[in-house]
Amino acid sequence: MSTIKEKLLGQEKLTGMSATTVYNPSGNVTGIARFVTICNISATSVSFDLYLNGSASTYNDTCALYYNKVLAAHDTHEIAGHYILNGSTAFLAAKSYTANAITVTVNGLEIS
Repeated sequence: MSTIKEKLLGQEKLTGMSATTVYNPSGNVTGIARFVTICNISATSVSFDLYLNGSASTYNDTCALYYNKVLAAHDTHEIAGHYILNGSTAFLAAKSYTANAITVTVNGLEIS
């Protein structure tokens, strides 16, 4: 019988300017990212990318959900959906174009 848990799947402050994995389910777990919150904690507008890759930790425009999206100073962007990540080869990642300016929070479900 499957177990379903609603939980905080991941939360990261993007400290660099390269893609950072925010959520990667373990081997036999299916994760469903239902809410992704992206917060600009800086006093200037910044750009970010959001990636969903179902088979590798490679992040580029072929797996971008958002690409070079501008977020105003001290603004928050909320995304509601059902992004399915099957097992340890699936990744949800984000990139900020300004270091230490963005936090990403992912809430959803895990099925095991």
